[in-house]
Amino acid sequence: MTDAKLHNTAFRVKSASMLLKGLSITLICLVALTAIAYVISVFYDRYSSFTVSLDRYDMVDQGLTLSETPTFETPIARLNAKSIKEITNISYDQIEQNVDSINGSHNGSEYIAYTFYCKNMGKSTITYKYGVYLSNVTKNIDEALYITLYVDGVPTTYAKIKKDGSGPEEYDAGKKTVPFEKLATVVENKITDFQPGDVTKYTIVIWLNGNDPECVDYPAEASIVGGRVKVDMVCEIIEAS
Repeated sequence: MTDAKLHNTAFRVKSASMLLKGLSITLICLVALTAIAYVISVFYDRYSSFTVSLDRYDMVDQGLTLSETPTFETPIARLNAKSIKEITNISYDQIEQNVDSINGSHNGSEYIAYTFYCKNMGKSTITYKYGVYLSNVTKNIDEALYITLYVDGVPTTYAKIKKDGSGPEEYDAGKKTVPFEKLATVVENKITDFQPGDVTKYTIVIWLNGNDPECVDYPAEASIVGGRVKVDMVCEIIEAS
């Protein structure tokens, strides 16, 4: 073999080696980034008191987006409210009357409050579903958990039915709650005829009702003290035209 051929062969081997090394580094970086993204996702899922998310396909392909502000300077597919490590029970009249008027996280001392917006930034008229779900429930804390959801300024308060099955609880004098739809499903509903540029405003308030008969700290086997719960909201396009 001539010197020229040997040189060309060595060059090709070196080039192939460098290419493989570059691909290996790229692969390692991708794996690392994926792992970091997973860890962040798990962290928020486990330690955030409330999250709201979209299917990423709905955001990228259909233009359904979320934001903490009505101007949508930073549209996003996932929002995380500030958590409260420990809260105690309250009554409905202890929730600020302007709770639906402040953007983003605005927790009270004993309740979680979060306001956000969902906008159709696409070109199609859509129908989308929103659902509120419970997870990581311990010590039956959901028995005294009340969730007030404002949709475009209209509030509805949800809670589990009375433990004896006799009907819905009251959240204020003479005001009945709407029972949770299922064990871990607070509510599922649809927004129809959601046209390009339309915006839905949501405020969610999560609290423990001290007037609920199941909101007890004794006896020990019935106590909800130390209980935990995570609330998630998901928005998902179900039809586009």
